[in-house]
Amino acid sequence: MRSILWSWPLGQLLLCVFTERINSERYGNITMEVKLLRASREDAAQIHEMQKEAFRELLDKYQDFDTSPGNETVEKLLG
Repeated sequence: MRSILWSWPLGQLLLCVFTERINSERYGNITMEVKLLRASREDAAQIHEMQKEAFRELLDKYQDFDTSPGNETVEKLLG
């Protein structure tokens, strides 16, 4: 299972959860499930850590501290 965070305008946080099942002998038994879940303010700290981790490598590489989501504060994440 993989998770991706989307921050919508107006401060709405959505957590996208992917579930993949692949048992393929050339594309057989493939299942993909995608869920969009509304995150709450209580989820903010965990989501913020996920976002920092997801963008850490790019932030280290490009040093774009002004624009990288990996350098955003939790307050900005909440909108």
